[in-house]
This record gives sequence, C-alpha cells and structure tokens, in this order.
Amino acid sequence: MMPSLRILHCEKIALTRARDESVVAPSSRTLQQKRSPSAQRSITMDDNYRELAAEGEEYDHASSFEPVSSFGFAYNDPRWSDRELRLIVRSDFSGASLDTSISRIDIKCAVHVDPDEEEDFVDDDGNIYDQFDVETVKIPVNSVILAKESPFFRSLFGGNGFRDCNSHTVDIHINPEERCTFHAMIECMYTNSVSLTEVEEFISLWGLAERFLVHNCSQLCLRRLRDMPLDLDQAIRIHEAAYNSNPSGELRSVIEASTHFLIRHFKKLSFVNSKPTSKHSRESNKELLRDFVSLAQSALRALLASDDLEVEREEIAFYALILWVKENTFSVAESQLMMTQLAPLIRFPFMKPDVLSGLLEYPELASPTCQELVIQALKFRTASEDMKHKLRGDGAGHHRRFEKRSGYLRPVNCLVLEQPKKQAVVHFDTSPAELEALQPSGHLTFEGFRVAGSVFAFQIHHVFTASTRKKVGLDLRLCGSSPAGRIQAELNISVWSVPLMMFVHRFHAKHTFQVDNPLLRCADLFGKDLAELLAEKSQWVCDGRIFLHAELSIRS
Repeated sequence: MMPSLRILHCEKIALTRARDESVVAPSSRTLQQKRSPSAQRSITMDDNYRELAAEGEEYDHASSFEPVSSFGFAYNDPRWSDRELRLIVRSDFSGASLDTSISRIDIKCAVHVDPDEEEDFVDDDGNIYDQFDVETVKIPVNSVILAKESPFFRSLFGGNGFRDCNSHTVDIHINPEERCTFHAMIECMYTNSVSLTEVEEFISLWGLAERFLVHNCSQLCLRRLRDMPLDLDQAIRIHEAAYNSNPSGELRSVIEASTHFLIRHFKKLSFVNSKPTSKHSRESNKELLRDFVSLAQSALRALLASDDLEVEREEIAFYALILWVKENTFSVAESQLMMTQLAPLIRFPFMKPDVLSGLLEYPELASPTCQELVIQALKFRTASEDMKHKLRGDGAGHHRRFEKRSGYLRPVNCLVLEQPKKQAVVHFDTSPAELEALQPSGHLTFEGFRVAGSVFAFQIHHVFTASTRKKVGLDLRLCGSSPAGRIQAELNISVWSVPLMMFVHRFHAKHTFQVDNPLLRCADLFGKDLAELLAEKSQWVCDGRIFLHAELSIRS
C-alpha cells in the first residue's frame, strides 16, 4: 500500500527545515544506513515513508511553517538521495517499443553492479551488452519525490510485481538522443519547471514524460507549446519534430493548430499555374513560392492531407506538389520515388477528366502506384453512384482521396445577357451541413462568372455579431482588375422559401467596384443566426439544400 499525502507532506517539511537550518537531511538513504545489512535487503517503500514522516514530526511543523512547492535544491544531490538511476545509453535502443504499463515494463531493475567486477550488462531479453559499447550515466534520485510525480516510478520503487524493487541502483535503457531529455524530465519532477526553449526539445520531453507517466511534466510541455507564438518556421518545426516522435493524445491539438496555420499561410496556392515550370508560376509571389518549396516533408504531408486546404481546384494542389518535388529531388528516379509516397495525398478523383488524361504523361508519375491512382480517378469520374460509394469504402484508409476538400469552388448556373442591359442571372446552392462545418475564418467560394468583361465570384462566410451570435454573410467579389477601372453595379439576392414555394427577396445594394474596393457584402443573408437556420424546419432549407438566386446588373 502506498503512503498517504500526509506522509508526503511531512517529508517536504523535514527536507525543507533541514535545508534552512543546515542540518543533515533525514533521507531514506540515511535511514537505510542505520539498519543492519540483513534489514537493508528487506526495506520497503512504506518503511521509508513512515520513518521519513517520523523524522519530519521532530521539526514541529504544525506551527507557522509553509512547505515548499519545489525540491530543486535536492536535484542531483547525493545528500538528498536514496536511490541511483543508471542510464544505459544504447544507440540500438528504441524507446518507442517501451511499454510503461504496470503489468509489463521493458526496463531492467537490477542490484547494483560494480564495474570493477562486472564487464557486461544484460537486459531483460538476455542480450549482453559490453560496457565499452554503451555509455552509462548515473543520476542520484530521491525515490519519494519520483514516486510522488509518476505512477511508473511509484510502482518501480514500491513493488507491485517489479523484481529487485529495493535495489539501490536501477538501470534504465535509453537511446543517445534521449539523454539530455531524460535529465530535463528528472529535473522537472524536482522543480515543477522546464528550462527548455526549442520546439523540438519540448516535443521530445513530452514524449519521454508520456512514456514514464510523468503527467505534470507532459502538461507543462503542452502549455509551453501552446503559448509559443506561431509563425511559419515554428509550424514547420512542430510538424517535423512531431513526425519523428509518433505523437498521440493531447499533442495532436498542438499539431492541428500548426496545420491550420499552414493552411491559412498557403491559402493563395492558386499562384501555381497550369504548367508548374512556367515563368508565371515562379515569378508571381516569389516569397510564398519560396516558403512552399522549403516546407519539410512532414509539414507538406499535413498540408496536403487536410480537408480544409483552401484550393479552388485539386489541380492546384497537384501542381504545387510537382513544384515541391522538383525543388527537393535531384533526379527523375528520386522524383518518382518521392511521388510514390506523396501522390496518394492528392485527390485525383476531383480533377477534370482532360487534366487526368494528361497526367499519365508526367515522368514523375511513371511508377505503377501513381499510374494506378490516376486510372482509378478516371474510373471514379465515370462511375455510377453505387460504384463511387464502393470505391469510397475501398479507399477509406487511403488519405481520404475520395472526399472533397472544403476549399473547392462550388458550381453555379449562370445566364449572361448583353441586351437590353448587361446583366448576369446566377443560381447556386449550399447546405446547412456546409455552413455548420465552416471554420471561423473560412468561406465557401463559388465559380466565377464573366459579365461586361470582368469576372465576379460569390463567397459565403460566417459573420460574428457583438453578441457573439453567428450570422451567415454573402460577398460578391471582383476578381482581378476591370478593363474599365470602375464598375457601377446593382445586386439583388433572393432565397427560395419552402412555405411560399418561390424566391423571396433578401438583399439589394448598389456598389462601385474598383481595385481598392473590390467587395460588396451582405452581412445577414437570412435574417437569423446560424443556429436557427440549422433547425429542422427552417423555411430556407428544401430537401437538405439552400437555393439562392442573384441578379447582377452593370450600370456603366
């Protein structure tokens, strides 16, 4: 049975008073030395706690004494230690295989080995490691402090089926990359603080703390990661470090935040033209292009795998990937190997058939894997709904390549008139599910239409009111510049009403479009917040869709 919090409290008081009064610490090691050799072999954690508590009582702590919240003064100090962790640093050790459950722990708890008498280390599987082939590092520790911070060390030092749990020296196998991180974890258990600064260090420490069940340390790492200012370099480093550490649990929220940063940063990926090596694609927005081709592969994977990647067409994501591969490989064979790994992230089924046919000629897609992806996409484009459903099921575990991204352009039906006046009549629709799934800064963009020599496009988005209630807004945007410089226009928008069985007028405005003022906004399209719109019997929802009718008239 493990000691109570009261006993832990007593030990804090005893250690702190001893430090402040410069007396010898009544540690468990000192208590063991008072016993005979035979008694030392049968000592238990409960004995240590009880005697520490008894020593703590001698300091009359019940009056005006406040215990400390940190044992930093005792870190790496043999005077305050009763055990010794011996790190066996092995280059062939994989920490990922370590199972830290109480029933099975891949760790050697051995009686102290004198290096003058022993030349080999033997692990739990019977493998022998010569001491000259591994590095050993000894860390003096206080078993009470470590047991308080971690169920792993509590079971290790307190029994629960561990062999040689009362040994003075405990061997722990780690790899060389974990050596400094392990020291940082032990120090955190004493001080409740972390002195690290780099993203990679925090993610490595988080992984080690999760393995050894040091919950406070792992939570501290997560808080520090969330508090770090996020920029492009930081987001890339988070993905690269997390990719190497096999993240899980709460760390995924940090990774998702960095992924959304990358999505926002590269939301203008349309700078990639239809020909990836063209002069236009390399010279329009050089800085963004340079950022993209310098992405680490782990960050690129996260970006291309996301449903929220804001590309108007899947062709843009593909050409961007081709650019990245060309910049990061040195031969056609290397490019083909890289595309074999990354091409499954591209959602080929949503590319136009004529574009798909041309992809079969790309040298980067010459591998059987890539050719199969393109051919399967062509079959998907012409398949029946039942066959599409089957293909989606067969490819469910393959990077969601049969699912649409949220950033695709939505189709519109447009009728353009030149006489008696220049006018475009546009029909388009959306669904409550699409509106609900919108990110706070996201939008649904519809295909552009040309009228009077200029291209316009509608966008649906969320509008947050002062009362934090969500409304649905609709923007009409002038895409690019107008040949005339200024365009005077009039816009009318109607929404189909189910009870009235007709389009009901919802918005009217006149606006002058120009380069520095290309946007006309309707801030509340439906006259109610999003929650009401999503109700089952909303008057605007017909067979699961919301139908809109727009008339744009050009006055000059």
